[in-house]
Amino acid sequence: MQSVIYIIPEHRLDLSLKTILCILRSAFLLYSFSVLLSYVYFLFLFGSLDEVESVRFDLKKSEISELERMGLVPMVNEYSKVMAFSAKTLFNGDNLGLQTYSVVRVFDYISKVLFDFLNRRAFENWTTRTEADLRSQIVKFLDSIQGPTRLIEKFKVIRIEQDPKQKDRVLLDIHLTPYFPAKSFVIQLEGRKGDAPEEANWESQYNQE
Repeated sequence: MQSVIYIIPEHRLDLSLKTILCILRSAFLLYSFSVLLSYVYFLFLFGSLDEVESVRFDLKKSEISELERMGLVPMVNEYSKVMAFSAKTLFNGDNLGLQTYSVVRVFDYISKVLFDFLNRRAFENWTTRTEADLRSQIVKFLDSIQGPTRLIEKFKVIRIEQDPKQKDRVLLDIHLTPYFPAKSFVIQLEGRKGDAPEEANWESQYNQE
């Protein structure tokens, strides 16, 4: 059960019953409509073109997919709007994962969560127990987003260790397969202790296998 807290300014405490019902209804719609962050949805809300009424050709779904596989961004007329119908990013390198919206969103989310967690824990006094605890916490987090209705299909923590030559560096390699598309990637994180105890500099690298 999730609870919703409304903050209403003191000068608006005289809201009518009708207004309160409208607020509750909008909150219910917001709560009941949710999608995974890996889904390409926001083009319906924010990807449409203003003052454009139609497209030259009406495309079938199969034709849209074919154009996208060719590296093009097809424009379609859906829901009375003209929009770019594509799941590709602006990345033009060789890594297919970084060309795919869903993979980039998943990587970005996982990296930010790990950055935050490791900034808090990774630069404690490093012992075998510390390493085992960090590994178990990372596995617990990744396991919580693994499964058919979640973000990743499978994962494996390949390495988490302190650099033996440079003690203020922590190395973390994770092999994971996101659901969209089902390709395997290795996320490599490298952190260096900053000037202040709570500061750390992290570098990330994504490689497709």
